[in-house]
Amino acid sequence: MSRRSPAAGPPKGKGRSLKDRLVDMGVLVEKDESPSAAQGSAAVAGPGALSGPGPGAGGVDRDLLKQLLAAATKDTNDYTEFMLSADAMSGVIPDEPTRIKAAFVASKPHGLTLEKILAGLASSKRVLEAKRGEFERVLSQKVDALVTSKQKQADDNRKTIDSKKQELTRLQADITALEQAEAKSRAEIAAGQTQIEAAKANFLAAYNAAITVLSSNEEKVKTQLKRA
Repeated sequence: MSRRSPAAGPPKGKGRSLKDRLVDMGVLVEKDESPSAAQGSAAVAGPGALSGPGPGAGGVDRDLLKQLLAAATKDTNDYTEFMLSADAMSGVIPDEPTRIKAAFVASKPHGLTLEKILAGLASSKRVLEAKRGEFERVLSQKVDALVTSKQKQADDNRKTIDSKKQELTRLQADITALEQAEAKSRAEIAAGQTQIEAAKANFLAAYNAAITVLSSNEEKVKTQLKRA
């Protein structure tokens, strides 16, 4: 709401805010909106701050709460105008219930009704619902992206595990085959050595027998030929 020049005087007629009309009636005193005066004012948090939760209520993120209330009350409606008007009375009426009733009584002659206030409040709630829908959509996208990414990693890891298992199975089969081949080779070596030793023993036995025959014949020849 733009500020008016004090010398110009308040404009009259339709289209003026409820707060301006209450100031015209003398019910409200327009607040100083300088930076120094704004500090500590409940109006800084927006019209929703009048009936908002207390500090730290339920562990609520206060910054996020302020952002949501600011979004909900950004567009002017009968609810936001009424709450701003009630807040403007805080300097003269500290009690909140009394302040709200006084603002309502002062606004009735200008056509404000409870139904209009509630309709404005419903409009502000719809803004919050839209914010919630947007948040849930973005959150769902992030969850989907995370699940998709991690699912791909998990699937890739499972493929690698299965491939390694198959490779391990093949390697185990190769090891078994090599062990069997090794055992067969060693058995063949042992069998060959046994055959060689047997052949050697058989040869030596025959050799020795042949030498004995030849030696015996040598003696016989020597003996017989000496007498001839």
